[in-house]
Amino acid sequence: MEARLDNILASAKQAVQAFEGALARDVDAALSLSPESTSTQSGALRAQIEETRQTLHRLERIITPPQVLFMDATFAATNTKVLLCASHYRLADIVEQQGPLTIPALAAAAGLQPQAAHQLLRFLIDELGFFERSADDTVRNNRASALLRTDHPTTWQAWVDQYATTHYAMLARLPDAVAAGSTRTAAQHHFDTDEHMYALMQARGLTAGFHRALGAFSAAEAPGLLADYGWGDELAGGGATLTDLGAGQGDFVAHYLRALPQARAVAFDLPGTAELIRKRFAEGEEEAAVRDRVEVRAGDFFAPDNQLPASEAYVLRLVFHNWDDAKCVAILKKVREAMVMRPGVSRVLVVEMVVREGRLGSFARNADIRMLTMVNNKERTLDEYREIARKGGFNIADVMTPRGCLSQVLDLRPVG
Repeated sequence: MEARLDNILASAKQAVQAFEGALARDVDAALSLSPESTSTQSGALRAQIEETRQTLHRLERIITPPQVLFMDATFAATNTKVLLCASHYRLADIVEQQGPLTIPALAAAAGLQPQAAHQLLRFLIDELGFFERSADDTVRNNRASALLRTDHPTTWQAWVDQYATTHYAMLARLPDAVAAGSTRTAAQHHFDTDEHMYALMQARGLTAGFHRALGAFSAAEAPGLLADYGWGDELAGGGATLTDLGAGQGDFVAHYLRALPQARAVAFDLPGTAELIRKRFAEGEEEAAVRDRVEVRAGDFFAPDNQLPASEAYVLRLVFHNWDDAKCVAILKKVREAMVMRPGVSRVLVVEMVVREGRLGSFARNADIRMLTMVNNKERTLDEYREIARKGGFNIADVMTPRGCLSQVLDLRPVG
């Protein structure tokens, strides 16, 4: 065994040396995509990267002692709260604006106790991989801590402020919610109400933070989705229309229209949300160049007298995990009724976190528990999505994970 481990260790060290050295730029390009980039990436390379991550995670799990796995899981909450400290005190912003700083200087600039700052930065750097310490003992941003900047184009930082506070508190009531006979979700237990989570957020002024987090998700994933998915000449050229069902604040539609200067889109959501989208495209400076190519429609998936917009293509982003299978099928059937049928063009893009084994399924499993916590629903496996698609009149032609994305794109095409 010792000889085998020697070989494995030598190979691992060589790989680390290569990826930190000669291949560093290639690694960055493969793992992320800036909003300004239009470069493409082969599906084969993405598959190689995913398989490598999956295999290395499996190896680490095999050689990690059980007591370490146990304590890692027990203390995982520490990760969330330390990251919240970094976000709350704007450490990434300070480092970006003032340049590399020693920890005492960073503590002074952020208003932190020096010893506490030392402990927080040690955890952030060594445990979480956020920030990096140079040979001169100064701290600078790396590609992970850069996501905490409030001016970062992905605005991921909004997720820390939302999920490390409100949603973290809801999770404390999960043991009550999963008990046999419980009729309340963890969120309802936390707020001591029987209201649905989304009605509750509206009533208690939590909607803005929720939409900021979802908007950040859209902004972060849009560059990869727009660069790596094959939109085709009809959609990109404006000969066919894309409708975003459940468009939220209109973030994805805005990115889509800016990336494809001839494309046309419809943003569809509930009346209150649709009004916010109208205001955005009517008044927003960044939306001025695209406002004549977007139509905003108000409606409800489930209202029997409500017709969805007629369109060749539709996108449903983070919608299905809110609903049970029957409602998801009902949505697809309604889309099928409204869809303009054109061979090779008509499609529904379902963007969700697909539950799968290993490291690649980690975010989906976390999202699965979040949905259980909020609305007693779930993320799904690919087989579960195939069945929903089949019952709704579609098949899944392709599944992909674009660069910079945590979710998968399920490309549904109409059958018959």
